[in-house]
Formats: sequence, C-alpha cells, structure tokens
Amino acid sequence: MLFEDGSMDAQRYIDEVLPIALECGNEMLGEHWTYQQDGARPHIHYLSYDFLMEYKVSIDYHLKMPRLIIFIDKDPHAIWEDLQKNGKDYHKQSKVYSLELLQAMDRMYKEEFLPRMSTYCHILQYNENEIKALDDIVFDIEQLNFDDTNKFPDWRITVDVELERFRALLQDEHFWTRMFNVNRLLHLSEWWTEPNAQKSQSTLMKYDPRYYWTTNNWDIKPFFQRYQSWTRLPFY
Repeated sequence: MLFEDGSMDAQRYIDEVLPIALECGNEMLGEHWTYQQDGARPHIHYLSYDFLMEYKVSIDYHLKMPRLIIFIDKDPHAIWEDLQKNGKDYHKQSKVYSLELLQAMDRMYKEEFLPRMSTYCHILQYNENEIKALDDIVFDIEQLNFDDTNKFPDWRITVDVELERFRALLQDEHFWTRMFNVNRLLHLSEWWTEPNAQKSQSTLMKYDPRYYWTTNNWDIKPFFQRYQSWTRLPFY
C-alpha cells in the first residue's frame, strides 16, 4: 500500500507508483498476472499505457472495482461521490456531522480496512508454483481467526463451510493461472445467495455493535443508514 501526498499525474504515477507495483506483482504472482486499474486519468494516460506495454504487463481497465469496505454495500466511488455531492450542504447545516464523518472514516480505515488488507495479502502471496499441497493453504486459512485476542468472537461461523469453498476453488486451475484479483477473493468470503443469507442472519451470525453507524442527529441518520449492510466479515 502506497501513501502519496499531493496530486497525482501520469508522470508521477510512472515514476513513483508503477515500478513498485510491478516489482511487487512479479515477486508475489510470478509471470502470469493481470494489472487491474480503474479509470483515473493517470491510470489511463497513454504514457502509463506505454510504460506497462514496455514491460509486457497484461492490463485491464474494464474490471469492476472491488468493494474495499466489506460491510458497506456500496462501492468506494459511489460513497465518495455522495460525500462530495452532499458534504458541503451537510457541513453548513451541522458541525456535528463533519466531526462524526471524519471520526467514522478514520475509524473505518484504521480498524476495518487495514486489518483486512493484511489478511488478503497473506493469501495473495500464494501462486501455483509455491503451493506444495492443498493442506498448506488450508492450514493458513484455519489460522485466520482472532479468538486468542477475543476479537470478533461472534463472527466465527463454521470453519468447515469456508474451507470447503476454498477447496473447490483451489482445484480450479483458472483460479490460479488466469488472474488473481481482490474482487474474487472477496467473493470467497461472503454469503451471496439468499438462502445462505437468511440462514446466517437468523442462526449463525450476530451483529457486532461496533459496526453500526450511531448518531443522534436525525438530519444525517438517513445518509448513514443507506450504507448499512448485514454482510458478514470474512474468515471470522
């Protein structure tokens, strides 16, 4: 993960970001991998495209952006568009909103996104050449819990269900050779079908109260409630 200050143009993207991204991708994923980007101007600039073509990197601009914040049922672009559109008006109406928003976004980033990034990167390190046996990665998946620290105790469903889904995908060669993107990894970790959703909501899954948006300001409550989701957290 790279943190950059200031604006990002195509030349700075080529000089400061792409070399690190390509080196990391080649080291972690080997020769066969696809570089996924969104439609930001530095990403689709012809200089960036020429740079990637020079290093013979497969690139795809048309992949759907993964949902980085799992418990929010909306993609990051839509969230930031709403914030940009409504933020100034809300700021004029309520100073409490601006403070709560900053605190919520900061908490979301530090407590939710960064811990899950370490989990995703841990699994993304594997490629088809490094896996000696299926049990190797299954063993690591079994360790992805926080029982020792008493963190997320209510989100542990059944390890067997998660492992069976991974076993099925690990036996599919396209899972390893075609492309390894974060969106596919998120699909492994969530309940997408309605029967499973109803079952997990009623019997296996409990809400953690820390993931509720809480505020006493009814002017902004509907804004927060639109992003509520019961989707379970991965691996917990």
